[in-house]
Amino acid sequence: MGGINCGQSNNRSPHNGRAGFSTHYTFVMKDVFTLNKIYSEVNIFLEDLVVNELHNSQKALENRNSVIKALKTLNQELNTTKTDIKKAELTLEPYFAQRELKEGFIRPFRENNTINESHEFWVKNGELLDENYVFNTVAKVLKEKGDLGYLQLLEKKIENLYENVQSLGYEFASDVAEEEIRKGMFQLAIRDAKNNVTALMTNLTAKLSALFSLVSSYCLLEYTSHTSLTGANLTFKDLGIDSEKDMKKEA
Repeated sequence: MGGINCGQSNNRSPHNGRAGFSTHYTFVMKDVFTLNKIYSEVNIFLEDLVVNELHNSQKALENRNSVIKALKTLNQELNTTKTDIKKAELTLEPYFAQRELKEGFIRPFRENNTINESHEFWVKNGELLDENYVFNTVAKVLKEKGDLGYLQLLEKKIENLYENVQSLGYEFASDVAEEEIRKGMFQLAIRDAKNNVTALMTNLTAKLSALFSLVSSYCLLEYTSHTSLTGANLTFKDLGIDSEKDMKKEA
């Protein structure tokens, strides 16, 4: 998911080096999915901790160490993601330094007059969340700054995760957390808001959800604003989920 169309339209042919951006963006998308994978592991270890602390505090402490280790890995992956975004930005900067080429990147998004209608369609089809802020932000930055502006926006969203992940690490690594786990009280501390675990976890979940909404919005707008290498020119309805067709196939 999240590929780049590199057709002949608007100076996006692979013959001018534009395909390099597509290759680098593939690594960025892999990073984004890896972030989600690691965060899922954090939650799995936390649930194991909650289950074990009542009957086996030593096992629960091992689960806690796994949470701390996974959070450190998550921060490392954030660094990797930011590095790969920077590489993708570098492939675009030479083109955006030339007014004519820069305009060629931005014009298709600006001239896409079905953006509002497409958003309603994709929400109805379950391809995007029923919210406006993220999609409208992506659409606005593409119209004003093109793909490079989108990458810069994505980079800021990644940077915005650092402090949250670090704070979670501090919560789990604290002496207070260890004492609560040994007493079988950590899950009660979470529920009673005696620590910031719940607030930080839900906040991080929301930010990651917004991140996925961001890349999904870009993917759909990218595909419907440019032709592909095959010359295909898609409308937003081409990217709808045809549930009736699927049901007929199953029948």
